[in-house]
Amino acid sequence: MPPTLFLIEANDFVRLGFRSACSRDLVSIVGEASGLQEATQLLTDQSVDVVLLDADFRDEQALAQLQTLIETIGDARVIVWSDQVSSQSYPSLLRMGVAGLVDKTLSFEQLFCAITSVAEGRYFLCHPQHQSLLKPMRPATTVDTDADRIDQLSIREREVLGLLSDGMTNKQIAEKLFLSVKTIETYRARLMKKLDVRCRAGLTTYARQLQQTA
Repeated sequence: MPPTLFLIEANDFVRLGFRSACSRDLVSIVGEASGLQEATQLLTDQSVDVVLLDADFRDEQALAQLQTLIETIGDARVIVWSDQVSSQSYPSLLRMGVAGLVDKTLSFEQLFCAITSVAEGRYFLCHPQHQSLLKPMRPATTVDTDADRIDQLSIREREVLGLLSDGMTNKQIAEKLFLSVKTIETYRARLMKKLDVRCRAGLTTYARQLQQTA
């Protein structure tokens, strides 16, 4: 069953495009609003998994409204989906209770991967250079750094991951490594498990992010 989602977005065309993309049953939109104040009123008696929102948090009033929203929605988790948020604001937003911070350069498939991750109780930041901000949010016993995860990989798995970061398809990787497509699919499944990535698009995104920070 796909996660339920409430969308907060001022732009009518963006909301329309998002609803259209959701026809693939990756997520179930149960409501929407054009702003935080309206959303808080609508969500008072409504249960959802994820609240996806865009707002300009350079406005202190928007921050206050977000805090009120988070206090209202109970167990629902919030993803800020915006190009109007500077990385300097990330720590304060995470402390407020935001579980995901993504920008609008993500494809819909990548965005749905973020929604799924957050709905399952994880945090999601779309830029790897900000991952250290999540350390205070995780249990002290969790071993969850990129270096720890990469150390678990075999030489061949690292090779496949590198080719994924170049945007190659399973077929192209299979031809380059002289392996079958089925074998590459097996490697992808192993990589997703070892790197704790929940969707195929997320694995490619993760690989590219690692390449950028290498």
